[in-house]
Amino acid sequence: RIRAINNRYQSFKNRIKPFQMKQHIDKGPTQMIVISDGNISENQLDKGFPLSLGYDKWTNNFYANRDLIMNSIHFLTNNQDLLAVNGKLWNVALLDDQKVKKNSLLLKWILLFIPLFIGLLLGLLNQLLRSKHLRW
Repeated sequence: RIRAINNRYQSFKNRIKPFQMKQHIDKGPTQMIVISDGNISENQLDKGFPLSLGYDKWTNNFYANRDLIMNSIHFLTNNQDLLAVNGKLWNVALLDDQKVKKNSLLLKWILLFIPLFIGLLLGLLNQLLRSKHLRW
C-alpha cells in the first residue's frame, strides 16, 4: 500500500538535532511517501548473486519496483522535469487512408512476394555454400 502525503503541519517540531544548526526550520510544507511493504526494494538472490530489482525468479516476471523508487525520489526532491518526461505522450503518425486504398493491390503483392523472394534467395545461397561441390 503506497500513499503520498503532503504534510503542512509542523513535521520537524521537537526533533532532537544531532548538532547545532544556525538556520533551523521547524515548520513548513513537507512531502512524504509511505510504503507499507518492506520488500519493495529487496532483490532476490540467485546462487548468491542479487538479481535485478523487480525481477521475480519464480514467475520470470519483471515488476516496476525500480521505477516506483526512482519516481518517488524524483517526487520528493521536486525534480519535476524527469517526472514530466515519464508522462510524455507520443504522437504516432498514421498512414494516409487515400494512398493506402489507391495502392493497396500493389502493396499486397509487394508484401507477399518480396519476403518470399528474399527467403528463397537466402535458402539457395545457403545450399550453395553448404554443397560439396563448392568449397572456398
